[in-house]
Amino acid sequence: MENAQQLVDDAVATAEFGMKAEFQFPATKIFPKVAIFDAAVEKVSLEKMIRLGEELICKITEYSPEVICEGGVTKSSYQLSIINSRGGQASFRESVFGLGIEGQRIRGTDMLFVGDYQSSCHPILETDEIVKTTIRQLELAKRMAKVTSKPMSVIFAPDGVTSSLVLPLISAFNGKTVLEGASPLGKKTERKGF
Repeated sequence: MENAQQLVDDAVATAEFGMKAEFQFPATKIFPKVAIFDAAVEKVSLEKMIRLGEELICKITEYSPEVICEGGVTKSSYQLSIINSRGGQASFRESVFGLGIEGQRIRGTDMLFVGDYQSSCHPILETDEIVKTTIRQLELAKRMAKVTSKPMSVIFAPDGVTSSLVLPLISAFNGKTVLEGASPLGKKTERKGF
């Protein structure tokens, strides 16, 4: 790290502010190795990545020419090392390869968004699975339904549950958010030991 001393100086300068930490860092420990690095990710050429993105777009627009598509292919690798003042240290190396497509179809005032994404620590060199799920979304959306204004039951797809319910709940359950009184769920819990 280029500015290690600056990082230490900044940490010492801010240490006097905030609440006292009532914990200790772990000492030396051996952690299990998790295989999340594949050198093959780094070897995937830019040309191959471009071809994968083009293939995704072509397959979706061949199926439905009115869909405006954007394909994305990414790769990265990094190493993370952590060390603390009690001798605890751990490190790992990780590779990430991502492949996805987003599409939009507009008919009058109706806007349909479709797409899928896969990621792995290994290269993903086949587009078939992503194309299949995206085409399924287009198939399911072929028939537009008329909806009346009244209370109705709602069925969420797995992704809809995550974005609509799980992420807000995670924020509401955050200990700092509850402690600060900003969580709508904070007053619904019985606090002990505070």
